[in-house]
Amino acid sequence: MAFHRNLSGLFVSSNAIHVAFLEIARVPAFSNVTSFLTFVSLFKAAELVNFLMRSGDKPLRGQLDSIQELHRRLLATEPAAKVTSANDMDSFILRPFNYLLDQLLSDENTDYSRMSLEKLQIQRAEFSLFLRAPLTTPDLLRDIKAAMDKLDCILALRQMEKCFRLFATPDVQRQASDCLLALRQAHLCVGYLESPEVQQLCPTGLLEQLKRLAEGIKIIASKLFLHRFGKTESEIDSASRLLCPICGESIRPNPFSSSCLSGHILPRCSDCFEPCTDTSFYECSECKRTAIITINLARCSQWRTAISSRFCPFCDIPRVPVYF
Repeated sequence: MAFHRNLSGLFVSSNAIHVAFLEIARVPAFSNVTSFLTFVSLFKAAELVNFLMRSGDKPLRGQLDSIQELHRRLLATEPAAKVTSANDMDSFILRPFNYLLDQLLSDENTDYSRMSLEKLQIQRAEFSLFLRAPLTTPDLLRDIKAAMDKLDCILALRQMEKCFRLFATPDVQRQASDCLLALRQAHLCVGYLESPEVQQLCPTGLLEQLKRLAEGIKIIASKLFLHRFGKTESEIDSASRLLCPICGESIRPNPFSSSCLSGHILPRCSDCFEPCTDTSFYECSECKRTAIITINLARCSQWRTAISSRFCPFCDIPRVPVYF
């Protein structure tokens, strides 16, 4: 029998027609027993914060109800709110929220590289929640942005690592164009890891591990391109370099955008890190990062399909198609 733990309910509307819910017990997948469910809108603020802090490594898409409810309550909070009772945690809406924020920012030396992907995405969503809060002070805003920059860097490197490990798997089908894409990803990764800003954000162990992995991918991709597909080294040199797709100039190695000396700036696909040059692409409604629509590509390989997803690797929410 199939079981599930989290149900993605609807956002709590102002007229209470749509009510989000969370599951509080492990139940059969098609069970309609309502005693297993609790309404998010009935949670006290402290209970809601405690639930998020105990969420562990569950996927973020199963926690969106509580994140949205926290955001709704923060936006409804008046800046001039006063504490009516010193002993009542929920009489002052900011107390549990400030407690959660203190816990998130308590250790500046937190090693995000050792966290699971799900925990990283949840922490990013929590920081994003406070970034939009009306009561965030300039100092807290600076700390939150610094923490989100670190999380975004780690999440981008995790996606690169996913691409590399899948490409190195012998059972995964790869095409000649995939070899060139993997080479560009490896060059991008090595160049990005050598930048001073990344060396400040990421621990040394993760940097060295990814560098070794990227160098190994260069060797594997080159051998596949030359021997399996019968190509030449000149084709590798010309097609694997990081060049601007508009003017052909060298670009700065950055996994979030492609920018050259001529001033051409293009967003990079958050799945494969190629510049998004098409007139249609996927976009995350939360972080606004884009992804190439793979159905526009002719006969995608198994590897290219595996590294692409409907869900944003940073926010873990479904992306929507955008057309120009």
